[in-house]
Formats: sequence, structure tokens, C-alpha cells
Amino acid sequence: MHIGPAAPATAPGGKGLRDEVYGWPLLSRCTIEQTLVNEGYKSADFVAFSLVNSRGLGAVEYLLFHEGADNACSAQTKINTDGSWAALSAEELRKRKVDYARVAAADVLRRAQELADAWATDKGNFAANLARAGEPGGVFASSQAAFNAMSDALITHTDKETKDRKLGRPLGLSECTTATCLDGLESRYARRSKQHLVANLRGVRKVLRGCTDSGGLEALMRAREAADVADRVGKALDDATKAVEAVTPDDLEAAITQNPEGAKTAHAAVKSLTDLLKNEFVLVLGLQLPTLVSGDND
Repeated sequence: MHIGPAAPATAPGGKGLRDEVYGWPLLSRCTIEQTLVNEGYKSADFVAFSLVNSRGLGAVEYLLFHEGADNACSAQTKINTDGSWAALSAEELRKRKVDYARVAAADVLRRAQELADAWATDKGNFAANLARAGEPGGVFASSQAAFNAMSDALITHTDKETKDRKLGRPLGLSECTTATCLDGLESRYARRSKQHLVANLRGVRKVLRGCTDSGGLEALMRAREAADVADRVGKALDDATKAVEAVTPDDLEAAITQNPEGAKTAHAAVKSLTDLLKNEFVLVLGLQLPTLVSGDND
């Protein structure tokens, strides 16, 4: 969720750590492949000066799971015009991918630990900023501002990232001008797009229901005498999770190609959830829609 230390630096308490760990959909195969040729990953300052589209978990996935000898750069790119890519033997390319992946993975570990430390009660304790919202010197000017930040993260994560980018675009239902846009799939190399979707919805569950299934924003809705809305949001979340889990085969690219109706059913179920979040959920809690989804009727 893009809140606090994981959120962009422009947000309250933001450190931009989410994109440092996993910048999807920002991933540039060509940049990674150019780096494989020039071995830029060996530089001591590579991590400090490289863009997030050439490192993080996205780069690690490509380096470990893409077995082809092709590259995604244009024919006019230097590594193709000067023959430097073609000159790499299969064994040398494999070795460089492993070395590059080791550097990128070490950076992911460091950034992930930084994010964990930012929330840890004995270190950064960002949760205290939420609890003390509205107090002088705090990150959030009011408790309502803190709730809005949490709601923004929840809705953007569920609506824009999960529904539109991870399901809608590959299916050709959003941000796509052709029948399908399979190049928009999240995990094209490890082929774990479906598993990522299930994990995303489990994250939504944590925010809505708390770690023990008895708290979170659902409890707040019940406290504000909106138990009916809480029940419908909870059911929509359960239905969406089941619909995604039911997609077959597990490889989402194959599912869209061979059995698109299952994936479309999952998209519709997630949309039912986001429709509730963008309407009744924000109304009963007196929240504002995130800028990214404001005016979005989809």
C-alpha cells in the first residue's frame, strides 16, 4: 500500500520505498540488457544512480526467469548495431545475469529492511504517526487526513493497480487499444501474475479487517452504524478473492489466451469491490476519493 514510508516522497511521511523495492509497471528490459553488456551493475554507485526500471524485484525476476537470448532494444540501439549483445555467449550471458541479479537482490533486501524498520515499533514506528494524527508536529494534520491517506492507498491499490493494470489492461478492458495487451501482464517471466493478484487482495483484507479479522476499516464502518456497507464490502472482497483463485490455468497469460471468460469474471468481481469502495465506503466514512480515481466511472 502506498502509505507512509512506501508512498512517494511528496506524501505525508513518504520515502518512496515501494518503488525502490518493486517499481512495477516501471521495467525497462532494454535498459537492463544494456547494463548486462556494459556490466554497469559492477559499479559501486550503480544502485545510487540507476533508475528503478532497471533494478528492484522486477529486474530480479527478468534476470532469473527470462531464458531467451533475445533483447528488447531496437535494431538501432548500440548493443545491436555494434554486435556487443550478439557477441555474448550463452554461458557469459547467464553469468552476467546471475551477477546482476545478486546486486539487485541485495538492494531489494536493504530497501525492504528499511521499510520494515520504518514501521517497527522500536525504530521508525510510523504507526504512531497514524495514532497521533492531528497532534502538533505530527505527519498528519488531522485524524481525517490519516484516514484519507489510508483510504487513498487502499482504493488506488485495488482499483488502479489490481483491477485496471493487472487485470484490465492484459484483458484489453482498460488502457489498451487492441483485443488484449498481454505485454501489460505483471509477472511475464516468472508467470506468477495470478498469485500476485491473490496476494494483493489478501493485503486489501488486512486493511479492511485488520490482522485478526475483527478490526480495520470494517470495524470503523460498524462503529458508524454502517454494518450493512461493511457486510457488502466484506462479501465483495471474498467474492473477488474466490474469483481470482478460480482462474485457470494458473498462468494468467495462458488463462487470458485459452479461457478469457474466467479472467473476465475475476475482473468483474474486483470491479464490484472497487465500485463499493469508491462510493458507499467513502461516503459512510466521510472520506475523499484519491485524485487518480476521482471522476473515474469505471
